[in-house]
Amino acid sequence: MKSIYERLIKKHGFSPAQKIVISLVLGGEVLEIGSSIGYMTKEFLKKGCVVDVVESNRQDAKKVGNVARRVFSGSIEDREIQRQISSSYNTVVCADVLEHLMNPQRVLFFLKRKLKKGGQILISIPNIAFWDMRLELLKGRFEYKESGLLDKTHLRFYTYDGFLKLLHDRGFKIVKIYPAEGRIPFEYTLRKIPLLGQNLVKFLKPKVMGAFPNLTYYHYVVQAKI
Repeated sequence: MKSIYERLIKKHGFSPAQKIVISLVLGGEVLEIGSSIGYMTKEFLKKGCVVDVVESNRQDAKKVGNVARRVFSGSIEDREIQRQISSSYNTVVCADVLEHLMNPQRVLFFLKRKLKKGGQILISIPNIAFWDMRLELLKGRFEYKESGLLDKTHLRFYTYDGFLKLLHDRGFKIVKIYPAEGRIPFEYTLRKIPLLGQNLVKFLKPKVMGAFPNLTYYHYVVQAKI
């Protein structure tokens, strides 16, 4: 049976965050955490990368084994899996992974040691402080879903500000933050204003998102180094 993530990518293609991550991987050795059946893995290979993957779903791990150099079948939180990862890497990719882990702080500490000098870690993650989620909480709603901010498999929830602090506390230096998906408050309503709506949003959106990322970023990518 295909996972919800595999079905989503089959239906919609790469998400905005995945496209950003792919664009930032330029070559070298890559460690991809949570590869599924290797959609992004194949894109990295097209760039001449050598890719090792960690995949907890054993069926997916078998499939990605046809393209990756090495496949570590299990959880990145498993100490035995960590012991098996002996290489160091130019890029570590954590695309929508950390929010699914029991102890992402410990995993970040491990991944930091796996980076080569000058290497980068690319992390995509949702923002639980997104304004639409705040409205839902005001209404008393916190309902898990198949995917999105309240994906039923999420174990951790981070605000934009809180996640950047986590990386800083783990010794990472932020290179750049890329907003993958975001909206300003009541954007869809504003767009419906006759004549002015579309231009108003076009003018306001970059200013509001730039000033209030913790409010307006739904999903984003962090590029960091050590």
